[in-house]
Amino acid sequence: MDEIFNHPDSAFLKSALSLFIGPLSHQDFVGYLSAKVRTGNRTNATNVLTRTFELTDSVTGDIQQFCEALWTISNDRDVIGNEMIPAAIHLVFAREQKSYEVMLARLVDSHVRILQTLAELGGEQPTSAAFVRRAAVSNPSAIGPALKRLAYQKIVFHDGKRWRFTNPFFGAWLLSRQDV
Repeated sequence: MDEIFNHPDSAFLKSALSLFIGPLSHQDFVGYLSAKVRTGNRTNATNVLTRTFELTDSVTGDIQQFCEALWTISNDRDVIGNEMIPAAIHLVFAREQKSYEVMLARLVDSHVRILQTLAELGGEQPTSAAFVRRAAVSNPSAIGPALKRLAYQKIVFHDGKRWRFTNPFFGAWLLSRQDV
């Protein structure tokens, strides 16, 4: 949306005021989600929503997607708990796998290795010796431009502290493929 109204080449440049909204409060969102679960004749275990926030990197749309997956695999009168998380993740992966595969097919091998390493080691120190070694990048100075290219493609972004996946499930899916 930002590019539609703020990019110099956009026909809609400055035709709307920018409104920046920070992340939802975990406490408020947990209250909202718990109420929704109760209206569906289910309950949630105390820490399942905390774990949901962790798995989704607190990305609001991904929280909703994951809660929908938990809902889909649960039944009337169930307690939605941590034991359901693997099945919900599997459902998300099954729904998204084709788009993930298409995304990977469009990338060069070194970018795929950087993404896999980012999923494994996190994005705090992508130029560290451990990251470079694990990503098997021959030229460490190529990591920065690769991450910028991946950011341009909206696969990752830098939040000021670390590199993160735009879709946290994609990072988790990359990790799950290593077991295959």
